[in-house]
Amino acid sequence: MLVVLIVVGNVNLFSAPRVAVIREEGSNGDREMAASAFAAGFEVFDVTMQDLLMGNASVSDFRGVIFPGGFSYAGKLQILRT
Repeated sequence: MLVVLIVVGNVNLFSAPRVAVIREEGSNGDREMAASAFAAGFEVFDVTMQDLLMGNASVSDFRGVIFPGGFSYAGKLQILRT
């Protein structure tokens, strides 16, 4: 599974770093990634691309952003046809 972590903002050493796990249609492993980040001591937020587009969340709200791997728009169905 491909995972990309982008770190943004300033570090606050006295609280758990806030990270967003970006979830989109076709993403895979976002719940497992969120659980792993939580177990590692991060304050984890489930954020969709729609949240970002509508202004309900911003990447500047978080210390890090995690993009779990997966298949864009359920592209895995195309694999089954070959």
